[in-house]
Amino acid sequence: MRTIVFVDGYNLYYGLLRKSPYKWLDLFALFQHYVLDPSADVTEVRYYTAPVKERMSDDSHSPQRQRIYLQALRKMSHCKVTIVEGRIEVSTPYRRLVKPISGIPDKVQIWNFTEKKTDVHLQSAQLPLSIPTSNKAIKKPESW
Repeated sequence: MRTIVFVDGYNLYYGLLRKSPYKWLDLFALFQHYVLDPSADVTEVRYYTAPVKERMSDDSHSPQRQRIYLQALRKMSHCKVTIVEGRIEVSTPYRRLVKPISGIPDKVQIWNFTEKKTDVHLQSAQLPLSIPTSNKAIKKPESW
């Protein structure tokens, strides 16, 4: 079955990756080989994220590491990852979902990734330490 995966980068990072050593994650490989049913043919992963702001992060190098990671995802030839960058609106009030989402087609599957992952899956789905490009290789940051 043809499958498109939608990933909320904020929730992926804070719900799963923040305190793990597996942030150099190959999203396409993770879902195609370790998370979804083998009958799923992942045609695309859509990764929604917002730029990390230095003033809002624990580490001043966080914005640079995020840029390197996004470049790596874009350069991987086998990755069919579309990165959709947005922005965080500070003035937008926080809203909770007060009732279940309705009107979702039968073929759409909404699922909580953190319930199905293991560290073995995350470790197995890492990008290569160095990704060749036409200019110079993109290398995994030494520290996260």
